[in-house]
Amino acid sequence: MSRRQVSRVQGFTLIELMIVVVIVGILAATAIPSFQRQVIRSRASEAPAMLGRIRMNQESYRAEFGQYFGATTVSAFWPTTTPRAQSAPWNGTSNSNPFRLLGVDPDGPVYFNYNVQAGYGSAPALQYPNGYEDWWFVSQATADLDGNGGSALYEAIAGRAALYHNGSW
Repeated sequence: MSRRQVSRVQGFTLIELMIVVVIVGILAATAIPSFQRQVIRSRASEAPAMLGRIRMNQESYRAEFGQYFGATTVSAFWPTTTPRAQSAPWNGTSNSNPFRLLGVDPDGPVYFNYNVQAGYGSAPALQYPNGYEDWWFVSQATADLDGNGGSALYEAIAGRAALYHNGSW
């Protein structure tokens, strides 16, 4: 066997390696954004599940006590950390946790901040534009899952089966 033939069998040429690097780069450029969107969607599924749990516990509370439970004030969200792309501890055993009395305690850290307001009559005009003369509650979830500085909002309202969503995911 000649020397030239032996060198061809020993490895790849620089051109072949460069082609492989380009192909891997193209695959990564298309796969990474898709993966990030799927991660955001999976994190966003927390809000409808938690708001459904809050709605169920609110209806149980009303059946037992004749009214809805107002866990937070108008501007207060729990947990008290700023909504961002990282999860925050729920701290369900804390006496300062307003959701403890409502029986809402997720299994682990959460990505959304939650708010529940309740009352009788004079319901918030945005949620009840035609007025509402009965017991009501509005539960909200807000987060900035993609870290772009804009928060998305999910909302569940007493007397309405639909879950409202204002955001990009």
